[in-house]
Amino acid sequence: LSLSTSTVSITTKGGTANAPTLTGAPAGATVTYSIANSNVATINPTSGVATAKANGSTRVTINVGATETTGATSISYTLNVTGQPAEANPGGGAGDGE
Repeated sequence: LSLSTSTVSITTKGGTANAPTLTGAPAGATVTYSIANSNVATINPTSGVATAKANGSTRVTINVGATETTGATSISYTLNVTGQPAEANPGGGAGDGE
């Protein structure tokens, strides 16, 4: 598996960003998205679109399900969120440190 970039940024208040392009996933494999710190952003588990909630950084994992000929695998990237109002930063908004 590979991604078109290892870092994605959201810089506008409440902005969204698409996941990087995933290549190498086997045909027919189920692809899902999960986020390490949902205080920084939310992620659509099927489309991979992230929506900013607070300033910080978090890791997004793309899970590729097993097929008849390949095992399950995953790859991840860093999501950086800036430009959110200060009051939207729970606990200081430092992110999860990843």
